Amino acid sequence: MRSLLILLSTVSFLAACSPENGIRVHANPQQDSLQDVASPDEVAAELGLEQPTIEMDQVLPLSLEQHNKTAKLDLLQYFPVVVVVNKAVKGPSAQTMKLYHRGVLMNTFKVSTGREKDEIAKSGRKYFSVTPVGWYAPTQTFEKYWSNTWQAWMEYSVFFVGGIATHATTPDHYKELGSRASGGCVRLEKKNAKIVYDLVLGEGQGEVPVFTREGKIAKDLWGNVKTKKSWNTIIIVEDNSAE
Repeated sequence: MRSLLILLSTVSFLAACSPENGIRVHANPQQDSLQDVASPDEVAAELGLEQPTIEMDQVLPLSLEQHNKTAKLDLLQYFPVVVVVNKAVKGPSAQTMKLYHRGVLMNTFKVSTGREKDEIAKSGRKYFSVTPVGWYAPTQTFEKYWSNTWQAWMEYSVFFVGGIATHATTPDHYKELGSRASGGCVRLEKKNAKIVYDLVLGEGQGEVPVFTREGKIAKDLWGNVKTKKSWNTIIIVEDNSAE
């Protein structure tokens, strides 16, 4: 448990994205753009999900330990599944996903996160391929989701911010795992994506604390912690080359 709290102490925490904040878009896309994918907002539109605009700046990092102290509650009792994705380019745990269950590290998987380049999607739409840092809850899950925009399967998808999800990639992309190679989603080998999917669904939903965008636990006028029904899973995306 202590090692998990130390690991999470450096995480940039993001619970909600304000529509006033602008997503970073550049005028001149790279020539080696991802022609085989859709942009996350196209996928979000296809699913009927809101695609929040994402500010690229870091937000206030707070650890579970700090939250437990200030809020006087144990967050791990609400979030038995913790998924930590390190999107860093280099470092011991760069481009990995660490999957924790009830405070115990269960698996470490290689992943591919967003390339962080200007891209041109298959539709011709220009976008910036980023996996945004922050702290998220799943929004939708699909065992076998067929993307009409992509004309491809996104198996074992766990969407967590707009059209961005953890999901199985195809075998021809396995060689890219361990490097930034996606249009924004977190790619996994199929067997590993299924492990994540099954664990998220297995723990289900419940009443969990509400967090502000600044990474603080939301409270009402009387100082009580606000809660809402949501998934008992936290998906944390960090950019940590030191770990």
